Amino acid sequence: MPRIAFSSNSYSVVRRFGRATCAVGVMACGLALLQACSGSDPIAPVSPGTSTPVGQVAGTAVVGTTLDAPVRLAVTGSDSRPLAGTKVLWAASGDGKVSATETITDANGVASVRWTLGTVAGLQSLTANVSGLSPVIFGANAVADRAAVVRLSPDLVRVTLLGDTVHFSTTVVDKYGNAVATPTALTLEGGSDALIAAGGLFIAANRGTAFIRATADTASSRLTVLIDPATPVVTRVSPDTLVPGASVVIEGTGFALARDAVDLRVAGVRATITKVSASRIEATLPNSYGCVATAPQPVQVTVAAASGQLTAPFRTATRVALAKGESANILDVDQVRCTELVAPSGNSNAKYVVAVINTSVTAAATSGFELRGVGAGALAGQSATPRVSASSNVALAYAARARATADMARLAREEQADAQHDDYLDAQRAISARYGSPAPTWRALAKAQSMRAGGSRVTAARAPLSLGDTVTMKALYGNC
Repeated sequence: MPRIAFSSNSYSVVRRFGRATCAVGVMACGLALLQACSGSDPIAPVSPGTSTPVGQVAGTAVVGTTLDAPVRLAVTGSDSRPLAGTKVLWAASGDGKVSATETITDANGVASVRWTLGTVAGLQSLTANVSGLSPVIFGANAVADRAAVVRLSPDLVRVTLLGDTVHFSTTVVDKYGNAVATPTALTLEGGSDALIAAGGLFIAANRGTAFIRATADTASSRLTVLIDPATPVVTRVSPDTLVPGASVVIEGTGFALARDAVDLRVAGVRATITKVSASRIEATLPNSYGCVATAPQPVQVTVAAASGQLTAPFRTATRVALAKGESANILDVDQVRCTELVAPSGNSNAKYVVAVINTSVTAAATSGFELRGVGAGALAGQSATPRVSASSNVALAYAARARATADMARLAREEQADAQHDDYLDAQRAISARYGSPAPTWRALAKAQSMRAGGSRVTAARAPLSLGDTVTMKALYGNC
């Protein structure tokens, strides 16, 4: 009975690729016995009970190239003698090619072809068919060609948050589109102030445009990165009233993912940011604020030169609220430095008496003080004149004597003024007793003027006076 044998490489090559061959369903490890009638009878398959379907690994090559060795198929008769003149038909899988689709066995019963692999990487097959017999399948491992293209997905990345990383993927393929395992090198190309490279990541640092170059072998591509942060928006500030040295939480949108990328200022002073996200900032206010009245102050968040803000009540002073008749001793240094007097509920025109106390237990000890106030009243922005007392007992004595002399002179002037005023009042009383009151004459004149104007009574309209209004009046002499 005739048999078909096949070969393309040495036994060592077959053994090397045997494992890969066994993974293909149409191929197997072993030899198949193909039997047929001898002589000139047509070849017909006979299936022995011990036969096993088999395949043969022809080798490994780059896609689109020809195997180094030809593929051979040997056909023998039942007596193991070569069968010459047998037609063999060849068919390669995919877009693979063979040097001839039809060959005839030689005197040794061998037919051979050259196999050019297709362009798809992976296990490819070549089928040899002899009329009336089961086909024989050869296999070959097709590997991808060298890197030809680096594909970036996407090819344009837009980052809207500073501190965010640039996300993209790279795929390296050969000229046929097969994936190549060549490592890809990524480098920053321009825009270093907008994008920084750290630990294999690319991080948005500032507004602008940057480029990332991806290189594999001789192939490369460039990724465009547009860093365009949105204008931050502040929607909420907590707690309700901010104080120096305390923690503050800012909520909103368009912040950043890196603390260094955000500038937070409360009442114009920079705060220390402890934690930041796209919608929340946690910070600590400094203690370096001046003494100001409690009032809404701006809370400003700046990212990449764009700012958003919201006002929030801000208090730097120790607040003191007293009911009518109450008093409070403020002896703590910090409280004395900045104290805010709060009007009682329901009384916006409250008045306070401020007394300066020297708490020293030494009688001769003196202390200077300065009283300043801020607010929205008539005295807003005005300062009291600083008064610093003498630093020695002699100076105190001189100062006391000078004050006594000044007091005596002041009393003399007041007595003289009182005497002049009394003399003037006596003169006015004498005139009134002699001529009577001028009021009836004035009323008569006014009535006559009214009648001459048409008989209608005219009454002058007078606007009510308010606290703080100025009224100009005539005086008979200027020393009262």
